[in-house]
Amino acid sequence: MAMKTEMKVLPYIKRSVQDKDGQLPLMGRIAVRGKNNSIAQFSCKFKVDVKLWNATVQRCTGKSRMAVMANREIERTLLLLLHFYQFHISPNTRCEIRVIKWVIVEKMPQM
Repeated sequence: MAMKTEMKVLPYIKRSVQDKDGQLPLMGRIAVRGKNNSIAQFSCKFKVDVKLWNATVQRCTGKSRMAVMANREIERTLLLLLHFYQFHISPNTRCEIRVIKWVIVEKMPQM
């Protein structure tokens, strides 16, 4: 019986690196669970205002332009990961986290 592989993505802000405008870099953590568990972190190459970030829902709150743009970027990144995982990793294939991270780094535009 083949073991099911599961992928989870957690967006978060890196609080240790704050610029003078109060902006924090948006990061992501990918966890792949299965026969071999692995975790990778990546930068979304996007900054968000610390006052807008809601860690519980992992999104920015409010309807400001910055909050809407940040939430759109988070959704785009999550959809990109989900699409790659669903269509390029077969259930019987061992999923390597470095391949998924490479897709994110290569497909994301520089901001």
